[in-house]
Amino acid sequence: MKKLRSDYFSFSKKERIAVVVLLTLTGIFLALPYFFRKDVSPPASIPVPAKDSVLANGIVDKPVPAPVPRKLFYFNPNTITAEEWKALGLRDRTVKTILNYREKGGRFRQASDIRKIWGLAPAEAEILLPYVRLPALPSKQEKEIVVAPKPGKLLHNIDVNKAAVEEWKTLPGIGEVLANRIVRFREKLGKFNTVEQVGKTYGLSDSVFRQLKPYLQLDTLH
Repeated sequence: MKKLRSDYFSFSKKERIAVVVLLTLTGIFLALPYFFRKDVSPPASIPVPAKDSVLANGIVDKPVPAPVPRKLFYFNPNTITAEEWKALGLRDRTVKTILNYREKGGRFRQASDIRKIWGLAPAEAEILLPYVRLPALPSKQEKEIVVAPKPGKLLHNIDVNKAAVEEWKTLPGIGEVLANRIVRFREKLGKFNTVEQVGKTYGLSDSVFRQLKPYLQLDTLH
């Protein structure tokens, strides 16, 4: 038994030295990470300019344009100027859309029509709605609708771009008020490009326009 232990559990001097060296190297390798460990504390946050916005992926987006300053006041959308629209907070492109609409004979007939403005957000429209002021519709006396030619007057065709107020008044359904409106509308447009444009005159109903349309002509040579 002693011989067996001597053969398998005893080491020579060289073997003992080798074991010591091996254990020493093992200890050194185990201790190395503690000597060379890096600081893994989270880095300080990078300051981002206040005016920039940070997207979900960490990319800094460009600053968003500030909203247009708004100054609220009562206004008539059919007569308000471009500068006044801008004062209400509308952008240049939206103002241009409205002016083009009006120049082509478009009218705001009720306050809620401003919701239909292209480029005006619903929330913006709701802010402006309480400040819209539209004149009352013309009374029956103002309309002065005439359903037949006046005594002593013979109906004849008129040129929509040349007819004066008195000529318009000779047509069925046209009185002093409507005659003046048609002439003013024509002056605002520069001229009528089609007979149908006359029908877009403010206060001129479709039924009255149908009565006078057979007497309207457009001289395309001038």
